[in-house]
Amino acid sequence: MHLKKWAALFLCLPLLGALAGCSAQDAASAPVSSASSETIANANVTVMIPSVLLDGANVEQTKKNAYSNGVAEITENDDGSLTYRMTQTVYDRMGESTQRDLESLVASFQKGTDFPSIKEARADQGYQNIVLLADQAAYRNGYDSAALSTVGVCAVLYQIFHGVSSEDACVTVTLQDEETGEPFATYTYPMDA
Repeated sequence: MHLKKWAALFLCLPLLGALAGCSAQDAASAPVSSASSETIANANVTVMIPSVLLDGANVEQTKKNAYSNGVAEITENDDGSLTYRMTQTVYDRMGESTQRDLESLVASFQKGTDFPSIKEARADQGYQNIVLLADQAAYRNGYDSAALSTVGVCAVLYQIFHGVSSEDACVTVTLQDEETGEPFATYTYPMDA
């Protein structure tokens, strides 16, 4: 499962690099940001990125990327999660970015280039339920299981940047056989990340 998570993190790198949201629960543990005091004063939106999504990631690089994307403050929490604080403008920009990236990922399944056993993806409007239609035999004999982690992690990030608390952000990814329509595997993220 660790290899799958690394693949998911790599494929969601644009999202992870732009992660935003911060609450100064422990300002002493947050690195000094290059944000101006005015930017910090106007940063009134907080988002917590669960530690399970950061497991295996270079946290210092993630924080550096977040600062460069406009995050005003970052707190590293005891449980390994990161809490970011930002302005509404930065939060909105991050939300748009996560939506574009997730839509692009879902569309890429139809092309069959990155994950050839996955033939189609269907998602509800809030990306809480995603169905991947797959050639079951090819899926089980190949390396396309990274598709589950990839879409799961990206959908959780999408939810976090669209008003769902990190505690409530959850997506169910179901694999269905493309011929029979029968489900053959179901995963829930971030629990199964």
